Amino acid sequence: MKVLIRMIASVLFIGHFAALSAQLPDVLEKDILDSYNWILDVAQSSTCQTNITIKEKDIVETNVNQCQFVDEFEMFPNPAKDNLTVAFKAVKRPTQILITGLDGRNFMNEKVVDFDGIYNNQIDLSTIPPGAYVFSIIQDKEVFVRKLIIN
Repeated sequence: MKVLIRMIASVLFIGHFAALSAQLPDVLEKDILDSYNWILDVAQSSTCQTNITIKEKDIVETNVNQCQFVDEFEMFPNPAKDNLTVAFKAVKRPTQILITGLDGRNFMNEKVVDFDGIYNNQIDLSTIPPGAYVFSIIQDKEVFVRKLIIN
């Protein structure tokens, strides 16, 4: 399926300064999007030159069943309110558990240096605002990810 996104921004020149009337994102996440169409409206002609670079990167997606280091994963309730129970088995090596907001802010960052292969904890969510989050388990360069909703 092809979807066309049209991003429109106007450049306003005030003296020697230029400002965008709409912010252009640094990164476009590609889901089912196959093409992009950018339109840049210049409010006033000028000798000023601006270069805009748009790079497309391939997104590599793997099936969660291909994860080799996490086994018997449980996370409940989801959606959660005040507490979240997380249990899993994994390889015995240093492990990091993260809860990250969609804006990239970390709300939980637990480092288990002497991880013994079994994790079974109740996580306090009472200080985290309602919303959608990413729950991650990281070991070396491997990452296991699940969506977490907090009400």
